[in-house]
Amino acid sequence: APPGVSQEQAEISYWRRRVVEACIYGVDNNPLAVELTKLSLWLTCIASDEPLNFLDHHLRVGNSLIGAKLDDMIILPSKKQTNQIPFSFGLNLPTAVASAIQTIESIESEASTSLEIVKKKETLWKKEVVNRLSPFKAIGDMWIATTAGLKLDENEYHTLAKYLISAPKQRTKEKDGWLRIENQLAEIREQIHPFHWELEFPDVFFDKNGIKKADA
Repeated sequence: APPGVSQEQAEISYWRRRVVEACIYGVDNNPLAVELTKLSLWLTCIASDEPLNFLDHHLRVGNSLIGAKLDDMIILPSKKQTNQIPFSFGLNLPTAVASAIQTIESIESEASTSLEIVKKKETLWKKEVVNRLSPFKAIGDMWIATTAGLKLDENEYHTLAKYLISAPKQRTKEKDGWLRIENQLAEIREQIHPFHWELEFPDVFFDKNGIKKADA
């Protein structure tokens, strides 16, 4: 325990910080509201000898009412496009999700006792979770955008979805198609801020192998 702090107080402070970093989830469409929530939690569990907790993985910005489920993304939402052939994520999705969950567990397993640890967590979060899942989120954004004016037929949707989840070296053929919709998609995304729950909180909806939980 730090000087002037009892062992009981130190233990309560420690576990309060661990609970905040590992057990509390939140979503808001207003970025300021998310930052104020972080501030409130930081003030609740502040410790004079330790840095602020890493909370980016559980407190997220987005419209919690607008998003796409992975099971829905396999076909376009338009009722006019009947008898569609479902799109398949193949092994790309469970592989990416399993890796993301492993990283999240690593982030949560270590207490944020130093600034170096917090910075390491931030780097891991961006590189191993955000970057790995961003192609699938982009497919979700594209799916939602078709309900808000983005024009795509079944073939274009399949082609662009495959483009997004393929390795960078294999993306040359479909690049023009992606560039055609990229700006419009960005505008729609900015307007509605879609939030795809399964991809934002993969550790809640999937098991360690990247398989969706039966009760999720």
